[in-house]
Amino acid sequence: MLQTIVDILNDAIGSDLKKPDAAFKFGLDAVHIISDVETLRVVADRTRLRMLESLSTAPRTVKQIASELDVSPTKLYYHVRLLEEHGLIRVVDSRVVSGIVEKSYQTSAYRFSVDHALLPGVHDDSSALDVMLSVILDEAAGEIRRGVERGLIDLTVIGVAEGGMVLGRSWLRMTPAQAELYVERMTDAYFEIARLATESESAQTRMYEVLTGIYPTMRGPDDIEQHGDVPIASLAVLNDGGDE
Repeated sequence: MLQTIVDILNDAIGSDLKKPDAAFKFGLDAVHIISDVETLRVVADRTRLRMLESLSTAPRTVKQIASELDVSPTKLYYHVRLLEEHGLIRVVDSRVVSGIVEKSYQTSAYRFSVDHALLPGVHDDSSALDVMLSVILDEAAGEIRRGVERGLIDLTVIGVAEGGMVLGRSWLRMTPAQAELYVERMTDAYFEIARLATESESAQTRMYEVLTGIYPTMRGPDDIEQHGDVPIASLAVLNDGGDE
């Protein structure tokens, strides 16, 4: 779905239906609109996404962020400067420690969204679209690889509950109204599960990444006749290295 990538960004920065009041405590904005390609490029970097995730839950110093990300603080100052320059984080507190001013940062807003105005000119300049696709697809691919490497994803088992992964593509013939209904129901399901998870936090609770998308690939019967038919439904489920 080519709507704003607010949900993708919110997932990336650890949004878990946190109450806006917690953000307003530090004078944060309700929503920060990303309206230029350069800021979108800043957000697309994995390290900076992880920093935004860390700073979305509570104010932290660079040393605290470095400790959480298990990296050297010196490697983060450049990223902090970029995030601050582009209005994605801000200083919410500062104190003098051993004669040095130590600043605490937090995300500048409770939610992030991308201005649709970045996308209409993609036929002339695809940079915004390329960055958006990178934020979504490249980061998702990286998370899957890291999940497998860390043992979070087990490709030898069937079922997400057992630690497996479901990943695939499907095609459906539908009208634009039916496509919109699909999005509405998928969104309702997303927030229903998120609400239930918030109400029943347990030791078994884990973070899952949900990659969603729906977009037209053919205009109608004429396109299908010209380019060939597509399967009504085709879903690849990764388990035991095969398809189901």
